[in-house]
Amino acid sequence: FGPLPNSRPASQQQLQIISGLTCVADWIASDEEFFPSQGLPDGTDVQQQAELALDQSGWVFPSIKQGMSFRDIFGFDEPNAIQSALLESVKEPGLYILEAPMGHGKTEAALYAAYQLVAAGHNSGFYFGLPTRLTSERIHERVNPFLHAVAEETSKARLIHGQAWLRAGGEEFRSGKAWFNPRKRALLLPFGVGTVDQALLSVLRVKHNFVRTFGLAGKVVILDEVHTYDVYTGTLLDELVKSLLAMGCSVIVLSATLTRERRAAFFLHNDMLPEDESYPLITIQGRAKKIQTIATAPPPSRRVDISMTTDNVAQIAQTAVERARQGQCVLWIANTVAASQAYYKAVKSEMVEDEFKVGLLHSCFPAFRREELESEWMSGLGKDGTRPKGCILVATQVVEQSVDIDADFLITVLAPTDMLLQRIGLLWRHDRKNRPCEKPEVLIVVGDVEGVQDRQMLKDALGDSGYIYAPYVLWRTFHVWSGRTDVLLPDEIRTLLETTYRDPEQDEPDFIREVRKKLEKDRADLRDIALGMTAESNPQMKDNEYVPTRYNTQREVQVLLVRDLQSTIAKADLTLADGQHVSVDENERDFDTTKKLHKNLVSVVSYLLSPMPKPPPYLRKHIYGDVAVLRIGEDGQLSDEGGTPMPLGYDNEKGIYKIEDEALRRVRFNDQEEEYYESDW
Repeated sequence: FGPLPNSRPASQQQLQIISGLTCVADWIASDEEFFPSQGLPDGTDVQQQAELALDQSGWVFPSIKQGMSFRDIFGFDEPNAIQSALLESVKEPGLYILEAPMGHGKTEAALYAAYQLVAAGHNSGFYFGLPTRLTSERIHERVNPFLHAVAEETSKARLIHGQAWLRAGGEEFRSGKAWFNPRKRALLLPFGVGTVDQALLSVLRVKHNFVRTFGLAGKVVILDEVHTYDVYTGTLLDELVKSLLAMGCSVIVLSATLTRERRAAFFLHNDMLPEDESYPLITIQGRAKKIQTIATAPPPSRRVDISMTTDNVAQIAQTAVERARQGQCVLWIANTVAASQAYYKAVKSEMVEDEFKVGLLHSCFPAFRREELESEWMSGLGKDGTRPKGCILVATQVVEQSVDIDADFLITVLAPTDMLLQRIGLLWRHDRKNRPCEKPEVLIVVGDVEGVQDRQMLKDALGDSGYIYAPYVLWRTFHVWSGRTDVLLPDEIRTLLETTYRDPEQDEPDFIREVRKKLEKDRADLRDIALGMTAESNPQMKDNEYVPTRYNTQREVQVLLVRDLQSTIAKADLTLADGQHVSVDENERDFDTTKKLHKNLVSVVSYLLSPMPKPPPYLRKHIYGDVAVLRIGEDGQLSDEGGTPMPLGYDNEKGIYKIEDEALRRVRFNDQEEEYYESDW
C-alpha cells in the first residue's frame, strides 16, 4: 500500500483500511507466542522478531512467475475469442464485466486476467466469490492447479465459507497458519475462494468489518454468477463493488444472463453506459472512468427444441423413464425440495426396480450424504465421467451454477428466463460422439398460466414456484417462452432476457398490473433494508454480528440426525446418521468429533419443528447456535430426545421429507442454498 499518509483519511474506505491495519497489527503483537507478556529477552532484534511473527502467522505473499501464457497455465490451446477479448482489454485496475454463454471458459478468462493484473504489480492477490458453498468448493478445486502454475512458491487458495473448516482436515488448525482460521481474518491471505457473503461482510455493520476490508484492499475480486442474487443481496453487491473500486481493487464480474439494467447498476455513472446490445459482451471502466463496451465473436450457434406441458407428474415421469430406457441421461429440475421428492417418487413408481440409475439431489440432505451424491452424479455426468447408459437425476437449483453436468434431455419447471437459460446450459454441455438422441430438447413444465384471470388463479397456476420466484416475473417468462418451438443459443439470449425484464406493456391485465406494483414495492423495500444494513449508512450505530447477507422470512434451524443416543445433561454417546459413533462432553472440544457431527447436520425451516427441541448442553463445544437432535426411527420418522415424534422423516435416498404424502407438495422447502439466508422469491 506504500507509506502511510500524513493527512487524515480522505474517504470511508481509507478509514476502514487504516482501522483494519491497526487491528491486525495489534492482534499479531498481542500473540504471546511471539511477544510474551513479560517482554522479549535482552538483545532480541525486534525487527527480526516481527518478521518471524509475520512469517509464522502465514503472512507470506508468494512471488508470481512472469510471462506465463494461457497454455502454460491451463494446458489448453490458445484462448477462445471470448477469453482473448477479455485478456486483451485488462491493462489496469478497474471494473470488467464479462457476459458470455454457459460453459465457454469465463472462469479461466477471469483467472488469467487476475494473473495479468497481479504479475504486473497492479494488484496483490485475488478473492473469487460465488453464490453458494457448493459452487465455491467446485471452483476451489480448479483454482489450486492454477496457483501451482503461476506462483514461484507452493501456494494454495484458502476456501472461505461458513463450513470451509470441515474440509481443512484439521492441519490448518494446528499449524502456524492457524492465526488465519477465523473467517474474518481468512480474507487477509493473498488468495481465496469462497462465498460472496464473506466479501459482503466488509460493507455490512458487523464487528471487525474493517478487517475484511483491509484483507480485500488492493486485490482482484472475481464475482461469478451475479444474476442469481435477489434485490437485497444484489444491493449489497453494488455497495461492495463501489467500495472495492474506491480501494484500488480490480473487480471482474461474470455472468451468462445479465440484463442491461443489472449491468448498469454496477456503475456509479451508468448514464454513460453505451447502448450496446451485443452478446457476448465485455463492459469496462478503468481509471479514466469512461465506460466502454467490446463485442466479441459468439461461439457457434446451436438450436434447442422447446416444448411445454402441464404439471401432470405421472405423465412427465413416464416421459422421463421412456427417455432413460433409450439410453439418455435425463435431468429433471424442480423449484422446491418437496416437488423434487414427489417427482423422484413418481419416477420410481414408473420404472422397473434397478432398471437404470436414478437419483435425487437437493439441499435437505445431511452433509455426508450430500457430498456422496454430488460426487457420484458430478463425476458420472461431467465432462470426463463414466457416463451411465440411461439415467434420471431429479434435482433442484443446486445444479444451476458452476456445476459440470451434461444432460441428454432436460425437464424443468418454469423459472425466470435467466434461470431457464442457466438450466438449458446443462443440456448437451460437451461435445460427445454417439449421443443416444438426435438433438437437444427441453420440456418446460407449467400450470395453466395462459387462462388466468385474477391473482388467485395466477397463484394456483404457479403453485409452489410462485413462493420461490416473483409471480410477475414468472408470468412474463411464460409469455416470452409460450408458443416457442425452439431457441437459438447464444444468439437469442439477450433478446429473451430483455423481453422478459423490459418495461411493462401498456395492455397488461389489471390484476397483473397489481402484481407488478407489489413486486416493485417489495423490491424498493428490500433495497432500503439492505442499505440500512451497511456500515456506511450509519457509522455510529452499534455493530450487529447477525446482520444477514441474504434475506429470508423463514428462520432455519440446524438438525443433528442420529440413529441412537444415550445422554445425560453434560455427556452423550451418539450413533450418527452415517453410522459413526462419537462421545461428546460439554466441557471438551475435539476437532475430529466436531467434524463428524457437522457431517450429519441438515438445515430445516423452524416451523416444521413443533415443539422446537432445546439445544442440548453436550453439544456446546461443537455446534454453535440453535440445534435440534432428532433420532431416526426404524420407519424413518424423526423424534426428539424425549421420543416426541416430528412430522418429518429421513432416508438416504430422499433426504428430509414430510411424513404426510398428500401434504408433501404443499410444503415449501426452499433450495436457494446459501451462506446465511435463503431467498423465498
